[in-house]
Amino acid sequence: MCIRDSNYPVTALCLMLVMVIVLDYPILLFPAVNQALKYKPLAGMQYSRHMWSVLFTVVILAVVMLIPDLEDVFGLGGSLGISIHCYVVPGLILFKTQHTIGGRLLGGAIAMLGTSILVVSTFFILAK
Repeated sequence: MCIRDSNYPVTALCLMLVMVIVLDYPILLFPAVNQALKYKPLAGMQYSRHMWSVLFTVVILAVVMLIPDLEDVFGLGGSLGISIHCYVVPGLILFKTQHTIGGRLLGGAIAMLGTSILVVSTFFILAK
């Protein structure tokens, strides 16, 4: 038998983790596909939602398969997520909502700072 009696708790926890990942994947992918469907040239196609879902899935699988170390995958996820959610998105929101030059410059500067943090952190994670 492949699973020893002493390893059942760890195996059960791993199985639960796999179930959570499999069940959460469509929930996590839904907002990304909705945003991609707002892209005008592909919005009217019959199977565009399916095509975007498959495209995002292939990209995610390619990243997971091409980066062999799990620490690097978590580092990339953290660096990309934090720089985008803490700097780029708020900077772009500020840039789009402000009507004064100062507000637009501040928003653009924050978005550019976030983009530079994103590029530098991704470079150093992949370089090691």
